[in-house]
Amino acid sequence: MAETCQRPRSGRFALTGSASRGYRSDMTTNEMDRNDEGRAGRSRFVRGRILQRRWAFLSLLTCVLGAVGCSSTPDLVAWRAGIAEDAPVWRSSLDAGLAEVEQRRAALELAESRDLALALAAEHPDDRRAAFVASRAESDAVVLFADAPKSKRNAAAWSALDHARRCVDDAADAPADHLAQYAYAMGSATHLRGMFARAGHASATRKAVDRALAQDPDQVVALGTDATLHLRLATLPWIAKLMAFGAPKGRLDDAVTRASRCVELRPALEYRLLLAKALVARGDDGDRDRARKELETALAAEPRFPRDRELRDEAQALLDKVGTPRS
Repeated sequence: MAETCQRPRSGRFALTGSASRGYRSDMTTNEMDRNDEGRAGRSRFVRGRILQRRWAFLSLLTCVLGAVGCSSTPDLVAWRAGIAEDAPVWRSSLDAGLAEVEQRRAALELAESRDLALALAAEHPDDRRAAFVASRAESDAVVLFADAPKSKRNAAAWSALDHARRCVDDAADAPADHLAQYAYAMGSATHLRGMFARAGHASATRKAVDRALAQDPDQVVALGTDATLHLRLATLPWIAKLMAFGAPKGRLDDAVTRASRCVELRPALEYRLLLAKALVARGDDGDRDRARKELETALAAEPRFPRDRELRDEAQALLDKVGTPRS
């Protein structure tokens, strides 16, 4: 039978263990115990730090989701009250007023056209034609206010959507241009919706686009809106993609195709700029060169279409970003 050495009460280096396994000092045993305790302590410390970091990340994510999930839409009553103070008075017929709106806009007088369109909408709140020109005028204002505070652009975008709703609500036979403007206004106001509402808003925008194109497959505003929608959905940042469950798919090839058709139908700077953005985002071979050519063509042309003048700075900035051709 193996003999076991008992630890002396006063011994400093007493031996433990069996004779068959050899002996080790009790100090070694104590050191191992302390090492085991140290490793366990470090393991608990590491686990604690990991849990702390996870909780910190979850807390941060909760704050972010809470912030982006909420929205604060502009006060249209206050916005329109400010507009009404300087609104022109139109004393002729509504038809004459609408014709004047179109003439001024065709002459690239966007600010003057907008003033009259909003005045007509205020004087004829139940007329769908007045609501249509007012919505389009507020969409023009988003471009006109490029250098203004963001709050003004947001108010104009929200106002455009409100007017657009009035020109298509309960209208079984709404014309394609009204439906297209409604889709455009919806797309321009997407960022004013809470993050969790944007997927549904994008789906509703796509439906409005489809309604317009069902009436007129070459409705250029609807095609441009669809191109923009594809571009935005295909290039969402990761946090937006995380919460975009149920949103329609965005494809850069479709964005390029629809924007190209817009340029064929209406070679405005607005649509050449949109096509250039889609090409740069897609980034296939030759896309940057093609984007550069579109921008150069747009900037070399004399302003012919509404928003041509107002979008020149943005087009020039994108051209500078695209850079010179590769040698």
